[in-house]
Amino acid sequence: MNEPLPLPSGAIDVDQHSLGKAALLHLAPGAAIASVFFGTAPVFDELNLPPLMALVLADAVVLPVILGYLLLLGYRRNGRASLDGIVLYRESMPLSRWLWLVPVLLVLAGLMMAAFSPISELLFGAFFAWLPASSVLGHDLAGYDRGTLAISLLVFTLVVVVMASTVEELYFRGYLLPRLSRFGVGAPMINTVLFAMYHLWTPWLAVARVFAFFPLAFAVFRTRSVVLAVVVHLIGNAVDVVGWLTLVL
Repeated sequence: MNEPLPLPSGAIDVDQHSLGKAALLHLAPGAAIASVFFGTAPVFDELNLPPLMALVLADAVVLPVILGYLLLLGYRRNGRASLDGIVLYRESMPLSRWLWLVPVLLVLAGLMMAAFSPISELLFGAFFAWLPASSVLGHDLAGYDRGTLAISLLVFTLVVVVMASTVEELYFRGYLLPRLSRFGVGAPMINTVLFAMYHLWTPWLAVARVFAFFPLAFAVFRTRSVVLAVVVHLIGNAVDVVGWLTLVL
């Protein structure tokens, strides 16, 4: 009997997705979020609410479905609603690694988003400038009264910063990334590119997101810690809110 081929470095013994299935599972949720976002942004504009509220609604509708999908897979595997064996990369890390790795990943992400900002602006101007202001996140938030903006940012923090960051990382880095691990160190790159494309409501940021999120995906791949991904993603999104808060204070 032939011996099974050894898994490449970094791979784990779990059913692997084809590239087609991986692309579908990465992009379908993004298409759903973008549909809700672009479909409801004009309605929120009529209500004099900022575009970020359309993303709040989209995430509130789609992300529970993603979590439900993971729990359904867990029910089929374990006979109960559980993420055991579905969301992987659940190893712990020593505190010393947390103390340097989280700041490094956050700084790298920020530097990459800033460095590629001119490219993002170029892509927006060349291909997406036709979008109405009501469909562009963060556009002219200073035009809203402080009370409306404060409430919007509070809801955004609860839904997008806390819930979305957690569910997205459980799904993309805890579920999908391990099922690409047969590609070895190429797995985090494939995962990152598809994750950047998932953000169909802000496609002009895709290039920047690839460079910003690859270090995080690679770190999760090496440390086997999806909690690391949740923490870094959550803090990174929270930083955006802090920046917007300057419009309220």
